[in-house]
Amino acid sequence: MKPFKKKQENSDETMSTDYKAQSLIKDEIQLQKISEFDKEKQDLIYELEFSIRKQYQQVLETTEDPSLKLDAYILIRFLIARKWKLKDAKKMLEDWISWRQTDKPYKITVKDVWPEYKTGQGFMLGTNKEGYPILVHKARLHITAEREEKICYNYALYFAEEVMNRLDEPKGIDKIIVLYDASGISFKNLDVTVCVFIC
Repeated sequence: MKPFKKKQENSDETMSTDYKAQSLIKDEIQLQKISEFDKEKQDLIYELEFSIRKQYQQVLETTEDPSLKLDAYILIRFLIARKWKLKDAKKMLEDWISWRQTDKPYKITVKDVWPEYKTGQGFMLGTNKEGYPILVHKARLHITAEREEKICYNYALYFAEEVMNRLDEPKGIDKIIVLYDASGISFKNLDVTVCVFIC
């Protein structure tokens, strides 16, 4: 009788090695980042990359979206967000890719969100001493009765893209700072719809 269990273990080990061998992540800084994790987590990173790349190869190769890339930082971010559960991270990443294909947040411009932008309720304030980008939001300048829901939605996406584009993960700039100024707010500034979307 063949040792089925042992054969299965060898098969798993080979499969794990194949994921790494087929990886397109060659950048030394990204490889260094992956090496900071133990072997089990490294295997999950390469397996997630293999699975998503196989499923979305054409999308990844032809998209105009600069954020649709499978680098080590994105893979690690989604795995951490789902506590290193591969199936959950894969589903979250699939949903994210589908959403970016549909909503195309990278195409939103100031002109598209001008009614909200001109209020001055949101703006970038450079960086802190560690280099993290700072986003300021003055809640009292948001008037719920005067806003259009779609423009407000795009306005939030516009600043989300602005902040993400200022990250520089190879240099350790992987966090953002949001300063929420709640001074002077009243009921006219409360917007449950927007809060639900952002949160």
